[in-house]
Amino acid sequence: MRIEKENIIPLQRQFSAKNIILANGDFPFTQSLLEILKTAEYIICCDGAAEKLLDFGRIPDAVVGDLDSISEKYRNKLQKQIHFIAEQDTNDLNKAFNFAIKNNLDEITILAATGKREDHTLGNIFLLSYFYNFLPKTRIISDYGSFYCISGAAKFSVKPNQAVSIFAIEKDTEIKSKGLVWKLDGITFPNLYCATLNRVEENCKEIYLESSKKILVYLA
Repeated sequence: MRIEKENIIPLQRQFSAKNIILANGDFPFTQSLLEILKTAEYIICCDGAAEKLLDFGRIPDAVVGDLDSISEKYRNKLQKQIHFIAEQDTNDLNKAFNFAIKNNLDEITILAATGKREDHTLGNIFLLSYFYNFLPKTRIISDYGSFYCISGAAKFSVKPNQAVSIFAIEKDTEIKSKGLVWKLDGITFPNLYCATLNRVEENCKEIYLESSKKILVYLA
């Protein structure tokens, strides 16, 4: 594999944060994420996340889920926005994503997908791999970092010494990198955790990654 750097636009620049899915994890507290919630064009809330958004001062455009975590008080306030989905084969984030796809949203930024129960956090993060099959321009952002799913080549804007972790979620994934302290020169990873806890080289403002299969990239 060879990374053609001049042909790659930094992945973060492909997102405008206009379409938001607000999950029911830890509500954002950093100013940059709160500003995203204020300025987003369309916000889908996962079930009980609607209560937090209303308390924040904004009305959701849609509330999707099995409604097991939203009170009757808020259900009455949001009757027009609620889309009840009873099936239990998927979680509320998956339901919200499918709703977004059906409504032709062209990119998705997911907030509040982490925190609270660790099993929900892990499930939400690894759903990115599934979402990538339908809409590659989907990401998760928290107050501490961001997750992207990529397959093939991608470039990221970074800061020197910034922490980076890569999760090879498919068996025998080959990864190459430029700009990381611990280089990944065509190494094949047998486990998903083998490429975590890396960092950006000093004086480096961009990193380049290329993978033979889907990987998750975390930028702290």
